[in-house]
Amino acid sequence: MKRFIDLPPKLRWYIAGVIGLGFAITALVLFGPVPPEPAGREQPLLLAGLLIWMIVCSVVRLDLVIHGAMMTLGSAAVSLAQISLGTRDAMLVAALGAGVTIVASRMKAARAGRDQSVPLHRWLFNVCNCLVAAGIGGIAYDWVFNHANLGRDQEIVPATIAWVLTYFCLNTVGVAIAISLGAQQPVLKVWRENFLWTAPGYLISAIISALVVFTARHFGVWSLLLIPVIFFSFYSYRQHLDRLAAARQYEGLIESARDGVVILKDGVLLYANEAFAKMVGYPREELVHRNFAGLLAPDETPAPSLAGLGDQQFGEQQLLSADGRLVPVEFSTSPAVYQGRDGCVQALVRDVSERLAAVQAEKLRALGQMASGVAHDFNNSLMVILGNLTLARMALPGEGDPARATAEQRLQGAEQAAQDAATTVRRLQAFGRPGTGSQETVNLRDLAEEVLLMTRPIWRDAPRASGLEVAGEVAGESVYVRANAAELREALTNLISNAVQAMPYGGRLRLTTQREADLALLSVTDTGTGMSAQVRERLFEPFYTTKGEKGSGLGLFVTYGLVTQHGGEIEVVSAPGAGTTFHLRFPSVPAEARREAEEIHPSLVSARVLIVDDDPVVRDVVGSMLRSANLTAREVEDGEAALAALVEEPFDLVITDLSMPDLSGLELAREVRARWPRVPILLLTGWAESPETTGVNLELVDSVLTKPISMSALLRQVTAALAPNPSRPLVGSSKPAAAASRG
Repeated sequence: MKRFIDLPPKLRWYIAGVIGLGFAITALVLFGPVPPEPAGREQPLLLAGLLIWMIVCSVVRLDLVIHGAMMTLGSAAVSLAQISLGTRDAMLVAALGAGVTIVASRMKAARAGRDQSVPLHRWLFNVCNCLVAAGIGGIAYDWVFNHANLGRDQEIVPATIAWVLTYFCLNTVGVAIAISLGAQQPVLKVWRENFLWTAPGYLISAIISALVVFTARHFGVWSLLLIPVIFFSFYSYRQHLDRLAAARQYEGLIESARDGVVILKDGVLLYANEAFAKMVGYPREELVHRNFAGLLAPDETPAPSLAGLGDQQFGEQQLLSADGRLVPVEFSTSPAVYQGRDGCVQALVRDVSERLAAVQAEKLRALGQMASGVAHDFNNSLMVILGNLTLARMALPGEGDPARATAEQRLQGAEQAAQDAATTVRRLQAFGRPGTGSQETVNLRDLAEEVLLMTRPIWRDAPRASGLEVAGEVAGESVYVRANAAELREALTNLISNAVQAMPYGGRLRLTTQREADLALLSVTDTGTGMSAQVRERLFEPFYTTKGEKGSGLGLFVTYGLVTQHGGEIEVVSAPGAGTTFHLRFPSVPAEARREAEEIHPSLVSARVLIVDDDPVVRDVVGSMLRSANLTAREVEDGEAALAALVEEPFDLVITDLSMPDLSGLELAREVRARWPRVPILLLTGWAESPETTGVNLELVDSVLTKPISMSALLRQVTAALAPNPSRPLVGSSKPAAAASRG
């Protein structure tokens, strides 16, 4: 009773009303003006058979279930009872079926270990709802049967239709109202989704019941063997609905999947879900009946299972999307039957682009860390080599002596080799921190010289190994752009590689820079075979190549993207047999930005410089460079010694290494800035310049110098640091730098 009281008020009143109406309809049929049919008493065996039938159907659950709604084969027993025995016995059969169904469900739940006790009000509601439907349906049947005036046999059909429509509507709508009141959903929505589909089952069972009765009256009791037809009709209908439900569930599952799902037969797509369509960038309707091989990247062949030539298989493929992207995927296949077709293949396709990118990024990060460590140590050695070579060349005796000239030439060669090694190390450091995306002011002529030197193995050494000669040169003026230098180097490297491959018999490679109105122009010219107009039109298409298996068709496509990302444009001038020129045009930076990139060479002034480095050889070389320029230099080995030296005597400039034990260069700079705010600080490091060492610490140092640094570059930075700087903050002092440095 408590569970009934806890129901929502509207649902509680509705259940009570249905129970009351059920008792009222029962009383009306038994004792009202509509007399019950006496056939039930005349055919007790038939009534007993129908009751047993109803009990078996309710216990065994030969039912049709979709979305939680159920219609048992017992509806056929109710139909037979109505037609053969009358309304009273039909109500008895219907009530028995409702009651036994609930009891059987409770017993099944108990065997499964679930406590699903059925409250009395629910049992009474189901029984009375069936009594109402069967009673009013029986009244409708009797009325049509008695007023149709078609003859006894013919009147069975309209009377049966009237009964089944009334019984179906009252039975299903009654339950739908109860569900809607409990779930607070629209009645029509509940009825349409849960009960409307059962209408054909009710109608078929009633019509077959009518045919059975009609046949029995005309052909005898043996015609009742048609009853199995009812069973198999319901069973087939249920199987069909189960298959439809399973198909909808499966389709919903694969449509909501994040991975691509395709079904193929003989390598032709029969189905593709939305995830796969997005993966390759084609509308789904364009994918159906398309050969899967047409979605693969060039030189990719479909796996045997995808082509319908093998069994279950796992593997990898590269797809080509509609916009030209390569999409690496993993797939697994299994045999399938699709829309009645045997021999199909179902494939689960997963895009692994992000995973491969993450793996590649991790590899680059680890390799970059290793490269940075090696480069740091190598830079220290190069600093010593380069500095000593410069000092040795400056100290050569015998002005005008031929032996001096020879020695100076050899020292210059060694110095140039050290500079080249420093350039190699800087490239190694740049590799260790790829993809930063930061832009800077870039001198295109310097960039062209750097890339030409870097690619010497491509355009000079490799052709020489084949007996060919390719000459390379850089010409033109300094022009400046705002760009990511690493990306421009990549674009220029692709063009140089392409030019060398276009000169199969050797030739000349020329890089020129010049200013063109407000644009900076960089041209790459070769004396190769040239190209036709048809080739020029498709030159920048992805995967287009004239090199056969040796080319990927991506070099110029990537170059085009890099140039356009920098707001530039690329033009090709070529003809068969006349060589090729690529013109790269970029927005030139304003004059102010260009002046920032120019080198400054003011006269050096006499000053005292404190050099801090834990490597004695490096600090000796730096001190010797400064002393050779008439500067006074003192060298100390760590930060503590530097602070002590600053207390002992004044200094106009501090040059400190970054990586030192105990007190690092940045920590020293922070201390110096706090105690001697007017003393400029230069940070000297063998590590690659990065935001971690400069971006958040610009207020601590005046400049960052990367080892190895030439003497001329060092003196320029020292001169710039010693120049008067009114913006340098003063903390409680207005004394000149040398005096303020005393603390």
